[in-house]
Amino acid sequence: MRSRTCFLIIICLVVATIFLIFFEDQRPIGTIQSLVTETNKQFYKIKNFKDNLELSEQKKLITDDKYLKILGFVDNPRLYPHSVWRNSSLPIRLMKFCNSSKCFVIDLNYDLFPSHVAKLSIHAYRPVIIQDALNFAGAVLYMECNVRVSFGNISALVNKSLKTGIVLSEQEDVGVSNQKHAVTSLTHPKMFEYFQTVVDNFEFTPMISVRSMLVYNTEAVHKNIMLPWVQCALIQECIYPIGAQSDGCRFDKKPHFRYSGCHRYDESALNLVLGLYFGVDNVSLYSWDNSRTRLFYNVTDELAEKEYFLLKSNLTGTS
Repeated sequence: MRSRTCFLIIICLVVATIFLIFFEDQRPIGTIQSLVTETNKQFYKIKNFKDNLELSEQKKLITDDKYLKILGFVDNPRLYPHSVWRNSSLPIRLMKFCNSSKCFVIDLNYDLFPSHVAKLSIHAYRPVIIQDALNFAGAVLYMECNVRVSFGNISALVNKSLKTGIVLSEQEDVGVSNQKHAVTSLTHPKMFEYFQTVVDNFEFTPMISVRSMLVYNTEAVHKNIMLPWVQCALIQECIYPIGAQSDGCRFDKKPHFRYSGCHRYDESALNLVLGLYFGVDNVSLYSWDNSRTRLFYNVTDELAEKEYFLLKSNLTGTS
């Protein structure tokens, strides 16, 4: 009996030894290394996901260089008052209602830019158009289609613009209360994050309209004003934060600098840029007091349309 038991034990040991020898080259090293490799891959995936999440939360004005190059943001940009603008024959962009061969229209090719730029309601196109014009003209007097110049002599506006590089008119929109609103009341809170500032800094800074402005493409304006303004316009989440809208304003909220629920898109962005560059208490440096000397005024859409058809009929009659 004892000999049989010993014999069975020996057989079991032999079988176990053969089993271990057979699988020794197939499992331990490869399996362990594979396990370590897969573990490391998963670890790096988690780490990369975390890094990407943190990057997305750190809202920054980072845009594709190909868009910026189109608009003149290059190593050697065209800056006022040098080189390019010495040629007085350089065409100016406008056409049908001009009697001069130097005045013609050039449409903006929206296909060259992110798709949201073509969405007219968020006005992302406005900084792009102004910068595109600056790149070719050196100085731009920009006016919305319903803004008019009160009289021909704007030398005072020119002189002020030459000092700071940019001046915005303070005129109010037609149908909007004459009460001045703070930048914070008309700017979505998420936009402040892209400019690395906080809402509190702009609670007592009045919002200035961008419906008319005179801007010179000086080095300071090019780098410190137009670049961040254009960058925000090219980033949809900056110019158009989730939940932003332009209507349904609640100006009855107190205090009055609280967010009204209305966002002014590119106007909000430019006011942040100007406040950060000139100082939130120095609005007078970059705005024109239209109440003292009225250079600009607004007309209703109906009147603007009548003027358009009148110009069109006059053009047809003379052709």
